[in-house]
Amino acid sequence: MSFVTALTSQQIADLNSSDIQSLSTAQIRELSTAQVPHLTSAAIAAMSTGQITALDLVDFAVLTSVQTPGITTSQLKVLSSSQIQALSTNAVPGLTTRQIVGFSTAQVNALTSAQVAALDTATVVGLSTAQLQALSSAQVPGLGTEDIAALSSVQIGALRTASLAGLSTDQIAALSSTNVKGLSSAQLLALSSSQIAALETDDFAQLSSAQLGALSSKQGAGLTTAQLASLDSAELSKLSTAAVQGLSTAAIAGLSSTQVPGLTTAQLAAWTTSVQIRA
Repeated sequence: MSFVTALTSQQIADLNSSDIQSLSTAQIRELSTAQVPHLTSAAIAAMSTGQITALDLVDFAVLTSVQTPGITTSQLKVLSSSQIQALSTNAVPGLTTRQIVGFSTAQVNALTSAQVAALDTATVVGLSTAQLQALSSAQVPGLGTEDIAALSSVQIGALRTASLAGLSTDQIAALSSTNVKGLSSAQLLALSSSQIAALETDDFAQLSSAQLGALSSKQGAGLTTAQLASLDSAELSKLSTAAVQGLSTAAIAGLSSTQVPGLTTAQLAAWTTSVQIRA
């Protein structure tokens, strides 16, 4: 055991770049969880890649948001997924956009939902399409509604269909009209009926003919009277026969006299139940 274990909190805080660089990886490994929080961000930045990876997971867990800005991009590149995941939600907000951009897709995928939630909006917006594509359905619930609203249509388009399925109705409602219009048919089909129902009326009205034609019967069952009312007769005629078949009686009854003439014979034929026809 070396002199390192005997250093006080103040002595740890007083270590400069040269002091840190003179320590061996074995000595770095000897730092306790009581000592690590007292390292300055400059001291952390001075560590070699070998030194920073010598820190134990419990050491990463006690890093603070004051220290994390000191982690260099070269250091980040060598951190394991377990080390990234060990960072506390108190430390994550200290990560800058520059640092997050340096994350590999594996490191992004290692973030917990709580860590994703701890990222500020500016940092989330800085994620690349490849990084966003790495997010799983378990991680996306961590994105705040402000984060969702700030993402571009290209970024939203990068989310995997399985990840979109993990969005809450509040997150779906936060999507902008541009983002909704930018959803691919596959992404749109991944949404549940409750998620479809959560689309704001103005956003739903922006769906293209191809998107309306891609909706399933289960999604049709989630359409609200307000959403349907946002479509004119020409747009309504583009709604898939499957979605039309899934419409609730309340939704059908809510169609206006100007919309009904726009229904195609195929759509009318989709109303197979007497209840739907009477509606």
